[in-house]
Amino acid sequence: MKTQQTLSSTDALEELIKRLLPEQANLQVDQLVFTPGELMLLVTSTQSEGRCPMCEKASRRIHSRYWRTLEDLPWGASRLQLRVHVRRFFCTTPSCPRKIFTERLGLLAEPSARRTSRLRDALLALGWAVGGEEGARQGMVHHMPIGASTLLSLMRRHGESASPTPRVLGVDDWSFQRDHPTGTILVDLERHRPVDLLLGSDEQVLSDWLGSHRGVQIISRDRGAGYRKAIKRAAPQVKQVLDRWHVLKNLGEVIQKTLAQQIDVLRQAGQQVKKHTQQTSFAPP
Repeated sequence: MKTQQTLSSTDALEELIKRLLPEQANLQVDQLVFTPGELMLLVTSTQSEGRCPMCEKASRRIHSRYWRTLEDLPWGASRLQLRVHVRRFFCTTPSCPRKIFTERLGLLAEPSARRTSRLRDALLALGWAVGGEEGARQGMVHHMPIGASTLLSLMRRHGESASPTPRVLGVDDWSFQRDHPTGTILVDLERHRPVDLLLGSDEQVLSDWLGSHRGVQIISRDRGAGYRKAIKRAAPQVKQVLDRWHVLKNLGEVIQKTLAQQIDVLRQAGQQVKKHTQQTSFAPP
């Protein structure tokens, strides 16, 4: 059950702002700056100590302080920037090669990052859903500006969140480039999203993937023998079905081939129908 707490107009502004910041951020709000289309929060880290990233020993010896700027999720129609006053610490372990280290912000942001973790996750979700170009356009609409190339770089660096092995898998050929060897695309047909792209479309490539991803129950494929043999060898318990597109395509090819063999008969029948139509049209009443 959710705990509800009501803030009245007499409550401190700092308390209200804290509730809009990431949880467990350990930040003290010092100042709020308004500019057209943008909000800037000047905050100070309230952590009592820093922990060396190499030896993991805590330290309270402060070396210096500096400002760190982080882009955060927008507040309504305004972009939000966090200017965080953080510290550098001396490492007190004599044997540690890291003599000075910067303060880590935990769940708020990664080391050296220019955006908060929750903004990064929102951009990644947008990028994986619609791609780089469209993701950049949608980000601009929702006041999270980012370039398409930057979004793609972010997606490559963090990768997609781990997804379970699909129960119903679609397998088909995939061409990376016009002059590139054919690959194989795997699609989760229940979630309607790509799962993997394999270099090559031979029997061994698909067999290796199925061998390392147990749990597939149904595979939809074309009528090629390569995929059929790969599935039978690596996952004989999987039920194989033909996908509708290839069934209709193959049916159309068979019909076209059959009609081509009877082209003379069809041409004669067409001429007779045309002649009969003309005679009927010009016949006297």
